Formats: sequence, structure tokens, C-alpha cells
Amino acid sequence: SLRGWRAFLPGAYIYGLDVQPDAMIKGEARIRTALADSAEQSHVESVMTHWGFAKPAGGKPGDVWDMVVDDGLHTPESQLATLGNLWPYVRPGGLYVVE
Repeated sequence: SLRGWRAFLPGAYIYGLDVQPDAMIKGEARIRTALADSAEQSHVESVMTHWGFAKPAGGKPGDVWDMVVDDGLHTPESQLATLGNLWPYVRPGGLYVVE
């Protein structure tokens, strides 16, 4: 689905987190992926730091994304945890979509 979003949004950079190694995409324009569990705060913070989106010490994360699509485990617990971990990175007025 990351390739589909890239095609649909030709000016966008697409970022993906997944726990499955076979879901990683390397060497393709405008797509970055990381092996991480979006429901785990430490995983998200580590990836965001690696991608250059780290929050300032003691501060709120920067406004990074215009849209987040959660296509994860599809359980309420996982969706709520992922929302809590990714919402701080959504720009004001941005979209957060849960599949």
C-alpha cells in the first residue's frame, strides 16, 4: 500500500513502520520504511530520531506529517497505542485515518 500512496500523492514522501521484515522497501524514491512496532512508544521514538524527526528534550514532537494511515493490527488496543504514539507528529489540521 505504500507504493499505492506514493502513486496517489505524487508530491509526498511516504513513511512506513512494520513488524514484518518482508514489508521493508529499500532503494525506492520517496518511500522510507523501518522495522518497528508502532504500538511501542520506544520503537516510534527511535525511528523518528533515526529519520531526523526527534522531539526536543522535554518538549513536544515537531509537526511532521500531514496524514497518518494506521493499517496495523486492527485491534482496539493496538490502534489506541499507535494513535497515542503517532498523533503528536501530525501537523495541526492533519488527518489520522484508521483502517
